[in-house]
Amino acid sequence: MRAVITPQYGSPQVLEEREVARPSVKPGGMLVRVRAAAVTEGDRRLRAADFPSFTAVIGRLLIGLFAPRHSVQGTMFAGRIVAVGDGVTDYAVGDDVFGSVDHGAYAEYIQVDAEGTVARMPPNVDYAEAANLPYGGVTAARFLRDLAQVKAGPRVLILGASGGVGRCAVQLARHLGAEVTAVCSARNAALVRDLGAHHVIDYTAVDVTEGTQTYDVVFDIADATRYGKVRRSLKPGGRYATLYLSMG
Repeated sequence: MRAVITPQYGSPQVLEEREVARPSVKPGGMLVRVRAAAVTEGDRRLRAADFPSFTAVIGRLLIGLFAPRHSVQGTMFAGRIVAVGDGVTDYAVGDDVFGSVDHGAYAEYIQVDAEGTVARMPPNVDYAEAANLPYGGVTAARFLRDLAQVKAGPRVLILGASGGVGRCAVQLARHLGAEVTAVCSARNAALVRDLGAHHVIDYTAVDVTEGTQTYDVVFDIADATRYGKVRRSLKPGGRYATLYLSMG
């Protein structure tokens, strides 16, 4: 089968298309013909070994010192099941599925665990849409619903609202009943309004941390601020969530 491999860390130019062995289906697993695979910010960081300074050594130890341990990268996929292994009862050949894996999505076929992070595709989305859902959708759900515990009523500020995670976060926060303020560039203002934002702030014109408005939840997706600066924008008992790791 064809696959895009990452023989070394670096820019997109290091990627190569090669013929590699097609994976075999395992007991409890299924073989999926990949129809779409997302290229996420997480994938970019892994390809470039771009880890926050104090996690660089740990990151290299985990994924490979001098080159990725698994040369076929890619973590989000959508496709059709072509074979199922022994013991698989919830899925069948011909099912369209999407999900998340540790590596291997940049290939024509991928072996996935039927009990892993995989689900049937909703009938109203295509392969490309489905492949992009896990990264933004699962991340937004984890941070807003589970960690920040957003429910009906609170005011939520989303920094980086027009990105992959941000677009899902705006919709989810609105769905959960929050009053949503989205921060993005002016050219994406109409987009985030259409997704459900009640208010939109152009970050190139306004520093939200300098204003008098306060929020129950601040979700920083864009590495736009730090807790020490944004805390003045939080209501008493407010929650600050960020996707970016730091010593603080």
